[in-house]
Amino acid sequence: MFIQTDNFGFEDSFRSRTHKGLYSYPVHIHQFSELVIAKSGGIEILTDSGTVNISEGDIAIIPPFAPHGFHSSESGEVFIAVFSPSLLKEYAASVSGASRIYFTPSKELFSYALSKLERGSRGSVCAGIYALAEEFSEKVPRGSSGKTNALFSRLFEYLAEHYKEDVSLSAAAAEIGYSVSYISHTLGSIPGMSFTALLSGIRIDTAKRLLVSTELPVSRVALECGFGSERSFHRAFSRLVDKTPLEYRKSLIQG
Repeated sequence: MFIQTDNFGFEDSFRSRTHKGLYSYPVHIHQFSELVIAKSGGIEILTDSGTVNISEGDIAIIPPFAPHGFHSSESGEVFIAVFSPSLLKEYAASVSGASRIYFTPSKELFSYALSKLERGSRGSVCAGIYALAEEFSEKVPRGSSGKTNALFSRLFEYLAEHYKEDVSLSAAAAEIGYSVSYISHTLGSIPGMSFTALLSGIRIDTAKRLLVSTELPVSRVALECGFGSERSFHRAFSRLVDKTPLEYRKSLIQG
C-alpha cells in the first residue's frame, strides 16, 4: 500500500475519470473522499477488511484515509471521482462512520447524480455529491469505522499546520488528544503507513504544488516543505513520485 500524495489538501478540488474495460489500481490511502459509480459491469474494491463487489447501478463512497484499491473486468465501465473534504462537510461524519461503503440508489438519483458529476462545474458537482450522500446516510447504518477516520482527520489537520516544523509523534499526540501508543498502533495496522509516511506525504504534496506554481529553486522548496536538507528532500520526493523534483517540474511544464 502507498500514500497517494496527489489527493491531499483543503482547497476545493474535484477530479474524475471514466474507466472502460480492464482497470486495476493497487491499494492506497489519501485524504480525499472517493466516489465509485458502476455504469455497467462491476468492479472489485479492495479494502483493509476484505473485497467489496459492486455491480451496475451501485455506488460506493470511500471516506478519507480508508485504504482501498480497484480491479474491474474487461466488460465494465466505471466512473471514479476524488474530491476534497470541503465538498462533503455536512455528510462527512455519516460517510466516515458508515457500516459499509456502498449502496444502490434509485434509478432517478443514479442518473441525476451521474449527469451532475460528469458536467464538472462546482455547482453541479456539489449537487451530485450531496444528493448521493443524503441517500447514502439514510440507507447505510452507522458502524464503528468513524473512530479511526476521526484520528486520521485530526492528525492530518495538525500536520497540515505544522509540517514545516521539526514535528514529532509525541508532540502531535499531545496536541490532538490521543496517546502515542494508540496512534502508533492505528497507523501500524495499515501496511506501509506510519507517522513519518503521513508527514512525508503532506510535505511532498506541498512540494509538488510549489514546483508547479512557483519558480523557487529546489533547495528553497525543500526548506518551505519542512525538510532539513535538499538531499533528504530529493530522496523522499523520488521515492514517492518516482521522479526527481526537477524532473517533475519539467514534465509538467513540457506537458
